[in-house]
Amino acid sequence: MAPANDVPTDVEKAGQTGAEEHEGGHHLKDAIINRVAASSAAEKALVWRQDKRIVPLSAAIYFLCYLDRSNIGNAKVLNSSTGDDMQTDTGMSNYQFNIALMIFLIGYFLFEVPSNILLKKLRPSRWLAFLMFSWGAISAGLGGTHNFGQVTGVRFLLGAFEAGLFPGLVYYLTFWYKTNERSVRVAFILASATLAGAFGGAIAYGVGHMNMVRGLPGWRWLFILEGIPSMVSAFFVWFLLPDYPERASWLSESEKDLAAQRLHLEGAKGSAASLTWAETKATITDWRLYGHYAIYFAVSLPFSSLSLFTPSIVSGLGYSDLQAQLMTVPPWAVAYVCQITVSWLGDHFNARAYACSAAAAVGAVGFLVSALLPATEYAGRYGCLIVGAAGAFSCIPPMLGWLTSNMWSTASIGLAVALNVSIGAGLGQIPGVWIYKADEATRGYPTGHGVNCAMLFFVSLGALALRYYYALTNRRILTAAEGGPAPRFLTTDPVSASLEPVGVTPAGQLRRFRPAHRWPRVLFAGDPKARGGRLDKLAGNPAMVAALQGLGLPLSAAMTGKMSLIPPPLPPPPSRRPGNSTDETAVDGRCNISTFLRALPPNATLENVTAVPQGGSHGEGPANVAYPRDPEDLPALCAVTVRVASSPSSSFRFGLFLPDPGSTWNRRFLTVGNGGFAGGINWLEMGVGARYGFAALSTDTGHNSTGTQLEWALGRPESRTDWGWRAMHGSVELGKRLVEAYYAGIDDNEGRMDSNSNNSANKSVIEYSYYTGCSTGGRQGLKEAQISPGSFDGVLVGAPAWYTSRLNNWGTKVAQWNWPAGSPGHVPWTALRPLAREVSRRCDGADGVRDGIISAPERCALDFLADLACGVSGASAEGSTTVTPQSESVCLTEAQIGTLMRVYGDYVSESTGELIQPGLLPGSEWTMHVVLNYSGASPYAIGYERYFVLDDPGFGVSDFNDSVVEMSARSDPGGATADDYGAVAGAFRESGGKVLMYHGMADALVPTRGSDLYYNRTVEAMGGDLNATRDFFRYFLVPGMQHCGLTDVDAPWAFGGAYQAAVFGNRTHSVPGFEGDPGHDVLMALVDWVERGVPVDSFVATTWRSSEEPPSGILRQRPVCAYPKVAAWDGVGDVDRPDSWSCA
Repeated sequence: MAPANDVPTDVEKAGQTGAEEHEGGHHLKDAIINRVAASSAAEKALVWRQDKRIVPLSAAIYFLCYLDRSNIGNAKVLNSSTGDDMQTDTGMSNYQFNIALMIFLIGYFLFEVPSNILLKKLRPSRWLAFLMFSWGAISAGLGGTHNFGQVTGVRFLLGAFEAGLFPGLVYYLTFWYKTNERSVRVAFILASATLAGAFGGAIAYGVGHMNMVRGLPGWRWLFILEGIPSMVSAFFVWFLLPDYPERASWLSESEKDLAAQRLHLEGAKGSAASLTWAETKATITDWRLYGHYAIYFAVSLPFSSLSLFTPSIVSGLGYSDLQAQLMTVPPWAVAYVCQITVSWLGDHFNARAYACSAAAAVGAVGFLVSALLPATEYAGRYGCLIVGAAGAFSCIPPMLGWLTSNMWSTASIGLAVALNVSIGAGLGQIPGVWIYKADEATRGYPTGHGVNCAMLFFVSLGALALRYYYALTNRRILTAAEGGPAPRFLTTDPVSASLEPVGVTPAGQLRRFRPAHRWPRVLFAGDPKARGGRLDKLAGNPAMVAALQGLGLPLSAAMTGKMSLIPPPLPPPPSRRPGNSTDETAVDGRCNISTFLRALPPNATLENVTAVPQGGSHGEGPANVAYPRDPEDLPALCAVTVRVASSPSSSFRFGLFLPDPGSTWNRRFLTVGNGGFAGGINWLEMGVGARYGFAALSTDTGHNSTGTQLEWALGRPESRTDWGWRAMHGSVELGKRLVEAYYAGIDDNEGRMDSNSNNSANKSVIEYSYYTGCSTGGRQGLKEAQISPGSFDGVLVGAPAWYTSRLNNWGTKVAQWNWPAGSPGHVPWTALRPLAREVSRRCDGADGVRDGIISAPERCALDFLADLACGVSGASAEGSTTVTPQSESVCLTEAQIGTLMRVYGDYVSESTGELIQPGLLPGSEWTMHVVLNYSGASPYAIGYERYFVLDDPGFGVSDFNDSVVEMSARSDPGGATADDYGAVAGAFRESGGKVLMYHGMADALVPTRGSDLYYNRTVEAMGGDLNATRDFFRYFLVPGMQHCGLTDVDAPWAFGGAYQAAVFGNRTHSVPGFEGDPGHDVLMALVDWVERGVPVDSFVATTWRSSEEPPSGILRQRPVCAYPKVAAWDGVGDVDRPDSWSCA
């Protein structure tokens, strides 16, 4: 499997408008996926409204910032003819003055990235206003400095507070404008710097006439008077700068919708999550970005040197003092006009690389000629200065627009822009401080002009090289793709739903998210000559045409720089339908984001849409810590991942497997559950469902953790609610909508679009909805049936941990009974296996068969434990058990026997006498260590109290008492407890729903008697009528099976329950050798009951000679009977054959 970075990952993207093309007589229009139905006039009107609010204010902010940053260059020579300039007044040497200039850039470099992160967290208007007031005050403070140390310190602070402005403004624009709209607006903002340079000279000329007014030299007045406007303007920015489109009170609701949809594919989101470590790592290690950073580094030298030394350069041309200030205006004025023009041309012709390269080349020529001219050629060198400045400044906006259009998540845009400006404007500007040497003034500054010339030539060639690299790679991919199959999928960023072709790991997407075949990304460099080119070849490939149309892209747009997906050809998989030559995915192009976006509510975004071919694999690998094992050998399907914001502080994700609509899908929907407190999409169990033909769903319950990690819940009640019920309920509701969107209009037989069907709008494509889960998954199924009776037609639950607020506290109580290790009642883990053998010896046979399986634990009196007493001398942990190679025997103290009797018995409140949790059954000793022998309490138990109930990580086993149980029962953190028996007996039953519940009788993690309690209370809710309860709810006890599956006593345990298929190596479903047989597969038995009215009286469980390896041969099979019946041997046949047993 190729790594994600085998192909380049970005390139200059084009605008969203393009020529219209015709294919087969149909008129194809350039459309944005999921756009609001609005005319181009409405969109233009919206953009114009945004422009009026945003661009002038943003430009004004940067104007003041640049004015306060660069006025030190004016101050250096202001009133120098009278000796009242800044350098003379503060006693700084040329070297010290350059140090003061450079120290600003150190602060600038250090604080750019943190500032952009804070901008997202604190809202643009608030953060930018704060920065603005701060730098204005600091700039005014420069007017009070008297020596080198003071100037240097204040300049460092000025750099720190100005650092976040420009990258922040570039980042801010991504919240409002599309890719093709940004460069020219960046240019307007950046060009305000050239205006500041022009006005700065004019202002300095005027302020120079205030020299020694009230005893202050003119340079001090310059800093004071130019700092005050920034401070005053900060208050206007606080109230007037709009943050995000969705919060703009001056936009109507329809305009907000239009603004959101315009940016759905390529804009940042104000509601997006903050930067995560995964996004940080992905952005920092995205090496192609360093090509952009290198170019920006180079252009920053002329930018910084001209900003600081233009007055000095002009002074070297024969102009002095105040006249020199005035003569700095024309270079800046011309640069302003050129910046706007070049940026508009780059956007309009989708040629940002060319625009950047050409402008840099012109600037380089200007500096080169200036360096070569004699020092006395003042007019010629002045003209060259104007040309050089115009070129140097004009190449920056297209470069920044190029970068932002090639980032795919809101958070990564902010980081990449900050790194770009930090490396460029921070580190890159430092050399610019030193290249214009004071001792070269009389020679025309040859070093400064020469360095700027070299840097601009590097920019010019670097932009072309970067563009050529992208174009060359695209050409190779496109050539390989011609005649190939249609693209099946693309991915989207988790928070912004930006288009992200597969083959790329966007910032924020888990890196181990691997489709079975990785399509490379097709990256167009925006060559205007490509409007013709291979268009005829592409148009001749109907599959590609259909795919591009599905993305809302006309052919001409795709060939002129719009991002598209053109995969290399794959060998066609063998058809699974004899005589059918249709490609493996029956409906070309349906597995893409356009299919699903229209079904998404505003709080949901697509993370990933992937077409998985027959035999492929899909999942997140080790990044999914709860379920790191990915399903393999999948049928052809469409895999979808969605993130849903469940509250302002929480979100959950869910995944969908959507089998091939033409051959595999059975028109059923299956939701699979989770385990413990795990947070992760259960792709493995979804794979089992997909192999049956179900459209399968799983949620991550709102976090990413293993089943025993609960720290994520500390102080996060919303996340607890997601785990408790909301993530499951929300995933099922939205998941069904996405299934409807995917299969809508599909003909039953061939999987093709049914254009003549009138039923699609009125009839659900999902005919039946099912659920399967065990443990926490069992609780989830019961909870969803209780709160939303219409979610499922059939629910299969195993070992349900339904009594959440009591069950987890029972685990801590067990620890309190058994710990510390030195206590008289402590039962060590070494005692459990001999204890299990002894219990088996005493209790096996109660069902009439001695087979090592305790099938009738209720007939096993635990009085025999007294026979195991060996006196008080065995109180120590090691002294309580005797194990020899010849025989195993257990010797228990009375205190240890007392501990075990508590574990087998009911946990009852000491204060109220209320039943809190039933205990374990005899036969569960083989795995009893899961509650008895952690170093203290089970993490499920003590973690629940620490992080769910009390928000106290320091809570210990010794602190536990019944009041904690009462508190958790009252508050039921997360609303997880599934004890609304009446809802299942009422609305769920009345809707026609069916429940099959099973529980292993050797389960030591979730006591089997807890399921007994649930079933009995449901019967009570049915008025005590067991037969009426059995009409919709049947309960199966599985002798010898442990928690959800497996056995230590060769008991039959496999019958198609949740998690069981994964035991057999990931590539199967159902029971090996009995796939899809309702007599052996309890899920298929449930389907028969729901759809054909066949009640489930029993099913056959199987185990093998090697319990987890079916090829070893069947060892034993036995029927599992619906309560109150049990399996009874006929007394004659082979006890290992199911036909020797019946339900009685």
